[in-house]
Amino acid sequence: MNKTSTFVRMQSDGTLVQIKPDGTKEQMVVHPPTPLSDEAITAAALRDPDAQPLTEADLARMYPPATMERLVAIKRTYDPGNLFNQNYNIKP
Repeated sequence: MNKTSTFVRMQSDGTLVQIKPDGTKEQMVVHPPTPLSDEAITAAALRDPDAQPLTEADLARMYPPATMERLVAIKRTYDPGNLFNQNYNIKP
């Protein structure tokens, strides 16, 4: 261990202990994250370009026409109400 290394170890009781370069241990206080409201989650998703829903053009680039037709047929049969609409949503 060099003079700038710091390690964290979880004890058997679940507490975290920071082990400093000199070998001393210091218990870490970890605060649980604050739950986000639905509005805060939506706002964060809108700021993240990777979290944007796929457009029809995106799906057309992802799937060849025959595959898309087959997926739409499956969706119409098994999920006509579009309950499962996350990730790569294919509309029934």
